[in-house]
Amino acid sequence: MIKDLITKLFFILNKRQRWLSLVLLFLTLVGALFEVIGVSAVLPFIQAMIYPEQLRENELVKWLMSALRLESSGQLLAMIASGVILVYLLKNAYLTVLSYIRVKSAASIQRELGVRIMKIYMRQGYLFFTRNNTNDMYREITGDVQGIYNILNYLLRLAAEGITVFCICIYMFITDAVMAALTAVTALISVAVIIFISKNKMKKYGEQYRTNEMLTRKWAAQAFQGIKEVLVWNRQQFFVNRYEEATVKQQSALIRQTVAAESPAYILEFTCVTGLIAAVSFRVLLGGDNSSFILNVAAFAVSAFRIMPSLGRMTNAVNNILFNIPSMNKTYDTLRKHRDASGREKMQEKPVTEDAGISFQRELVLQDICWSYEEGQKDTIHDLNLTIRKGDAIAFIGESGAGKSTIADIILGLYKPQKGHIYMDGTDIQEIPQQWRQIIGYVPQSIYLLDDTIRNNIAFGIEPEGIDDGKIWKVLELAQLKGFVEKLPEGLDTMLGEMGIRFSGGQRQRIAIARALYYDPEILVLDEATSALDNKTEEAVMEAVDMLQGWKTLIIIAHRLSTIRKCDHVYEIKDGRLIEKGSERNL
Repeated sequence: MIKDLITKLFFILNKRQRWLSLVLLFLTLVGALFEVIGVSAVLPFIQAMIYPEQLRENELVKWLMSALRLESSGQLLAMIASGVILVYLLKNAYLTVLSYIRVKSAASIQRELGVRIMKIYMRQGYLFFTRNNTNDMYREITGDVQGIYNILNYLLRLAAEGITVFCICIYMFITDAVMAALTAVTALISVAVIIFISKNKMKKYGEQYRTNEMLTRKWAAQAFQGIKEVLVWNRQQFFVNRYEEATVKQQSALIRQTVAAESPAYILEFTCVTGLIAAVSFRVLLGGDNSSFILNVAAFAVSAFRIMPSLGRMTNAVNNILFNIPSMNKTYDTLRKHRDASGREKMQEKPVTEDAGISFQRELVLQDICWSYEEGQKDTIHDLNLTIRKGDAIAFIGESGAGKSTIADIILGLYKPQKGHIYMDGTDIQEIPQQWRQIIGYVPQSIYLLDDTIRNNIAFGIEPEGIDDGKIWKVLELAQLKGFVEKLPEGLDTMLGEMGIRFSGGQRQRIAIARALYYDPEILVLDEATSALDNKTEEAVMEAVDMLQGWKTLIIIAHRLSTIRKCDHVYEIKDGRLIEKGSERNL
């Protein structure tokens, strides 16, 4: 188990993070030495109180008293007391700083790991998101990286306490081997039994907690996202029940884990005290020098009361590590899955941030396009051949499920055809994916709006300092929304609300058009952008679209013929095939 844990952690951490972990381990070793010094420093103080004359016979003590000009046992006791206080002050100051460094380092690794996984997901193709549950991904970049933080933090705690216990045990063996052996055997057997019993249970609790945490997030998100239907159909209690069921199971796992992690401390306290009493009793039976025995018992008492909390923290750390292993396994699987043969993470090229360097001059040719959701399945799109000339306004019509939106997604570059090519002025768009996205715009049926200002929704994904308000007003005018925004008290700083809930459907679609035009695309794809609107609102939105004809190349996906009345060419799609071409009038 330990080998597997370390192997996976080293795989997850990058080179800098591994070195940081080793440095922390070294600093932890220094902290353990401070602990031993702190424990051993108490013995001379006890001896100075009980047997001051005996202590003064020590050659080192004689030299110190001479060097410091100490004349009485009281002065010697004061000096030793001051030394003990200084040792504990330095020890605790160092351990406090070490604790801060440890927690900060683990938090830094957690943050970097979360960003790293987020980058991996953000650079996947669209098909990846259609095949994977976004709730699972969200859980991974939040909860699972928190699990990695917990494992690292508890591993370092385990190392700190383990080294401390080991060093103090060495000190105890040097002081009295018989008493040390009896105490150590009792404690080790107790720790081993506790870990053996709890090992599988903690992993099980961790898996249950992780699974039900995802379910609580899922049911809450589904309730809020579908709040209209929930309210209309009076299904509030259904979602509350599902959420409560998942929460009960999640908290049940957490409660059992917490009790299982904390209870060993009380068991170990009992066994350590029992072991110490047994060791002292056995040592009394053996007999020996009484003064030496009393000092040894004092040393053992101090050591035992320092070791007991450490043993409790060690078992707690082990249990928490086991509890978080499911999160580590998920993160490990994700990173391994997204690495190539050389061990580097698979990344698409970075998005182009400057001008694309290409422009649409003549025509867009779709040649022998075939595509299906899964390899070996029946094609969703069959042998599609089509030429779209610059400045044309074309439309795809057909029944639901005919393949219209899939064709739009292929043109957008979201799906890669299994067969065939798309050429822009003779260049395959698959060879220039990022540049292609710089010259194509998109207005979907269900627009995604940020819970942010009008400005930030139109300049989607652009840092505040890079936003051009002049361009925003220009595209608002093209989308026939400028007058409305100018009348708003806060203008471009008006908040849209979550998913644009404070605006009407027509206003949201115009914001979508303005967003698409902000990047000044040469080709604009409208995927059933008005299908959810009433006739009057649709007509107003289409007026804004019609103004773009001749200036932009328009590709319109539609159900209604009224939407495409001004298109140059209309193509009917059925079962993934282009079956007829004509105008709005003859179709």
